[in-house]
Amino acid sequence: MAQRTKSIYNIFWDWIFDKNMKTPLPEKKTLTNYKSPIHASFLLKSFMNCPELNSYLNKYMNTIYVMRIDKIELFNFIKQCVIDFKIKRKDILFIKYNRDSDIFTKIREKNAFLKPFDIGILSDIINKSNEKDKIYESLNISKKPSIKKIKTKSSKKISLEEFLTNFTVYEIEESS
Repeated sequence: MAQRTKSIYNIFWDWIFDKNMKTPLPEKKTLTNYKSPIHASFLLKSFMNCPELNSYLNKYMNTIYVMRIDKIELFNFIKQCVIDFKIKRKDILFIKYNRDSDIFTKIREKNAFLKPFDIGILSDIINKSNEKDKIYESLNISKKPSIKKIKTKSSKKISLEEFLTNFTVYEIEESS
């Protein structure tokens, strides 16, 4: 049986949350590559659910100069922050990109200043709320009616003779 490979995200988060600063960075070549999906803005967005760390990162790291920091130094800094602020793996934010929904496009039209991942989080909150119908109505979004299939079972048994009364029988003569 072939072994399943771990994604680069899982490898990175395993390294961040191992709580040992002496652990070497795994997949160093892949993670430090300029095309790597794990970059400074990704890291800053990932800790939005942790208010203390988010405030600290916004104060000291949320500038354009964060892109100039060496990635290894940035990763080590974030790892030290995770240890110092006692962040758990469940506290990191998983950002879903659901840009094709009606609510996403309506919010995007009305609030163009919001970033796509902010709109995604907002649409998730709206969809989970109890007043979802009112919000959809205020944004002038029509909900698609759900189609319910009606299943009927006929438990009545019909004899063959009754069934055949619905058909006409034709006799075909062969001409020679």
